[in-house]
Amino acid sequence: MSTQTTLTLREPETVTIGPVSLVVERMKMTSVKDISEATTVSGAEVVTNAGRRILRLTLTGRIHNDSDPMSFLLYINNLIPTNNGFTVTYRGLTFTGCHIQSFTAEDNGEEWIPVTVTLATPQNIGLAEVSE
Repeated sequence: MSTQTTLTLREPETVTIGPVSLVVERMKMTSVKDISEATTVSGAEVVTNAGRRILRLTLTGRIHNDSDPMSFLLYINNLIPTNNGFTVTYRGLTFTGCHIQSFTAEDNGEEWIPVTVTLATPQNIGLAEVSE
C-alpha cells in the first residue's frame, strides 16, 4: 500500500495599517469575558455581571528593508498616543476601531525587520466585503 503526502504552503498575508504594510506570518486573537460572581444566602454561586473585554489582535511578521522599514516604525510609534481608530483586514476578517496597544521591532541586520504589533478593538469582528 502506498501513500502520497502533499505539502501545502500558505503565503503570508500582507496587512495594511494606514499607509504602511506588514507581511504577517502569525496572528493571535484573544478575547475574554469578565464575569463577576457572588454567593447567595443559600451558598449558591450566581453571576452578578458579565461583559466582554476588548479584543486583542497580535500580528507577527516582517517589514522588508527595501520597503522603507523606518517609515513603518515611525508611523506605528506615532499611532500609540492617538485615539484615532482604524480598520485592519486579515484573511477576510475586518477589525474596526483598532488602536495600537504595543509593538516590538528588532533590526538584526537581515533583509527584513521582525515586527510584532498588538492591536486592541472594542468592536465586533466583521467579514470583509469582496470586491468584484
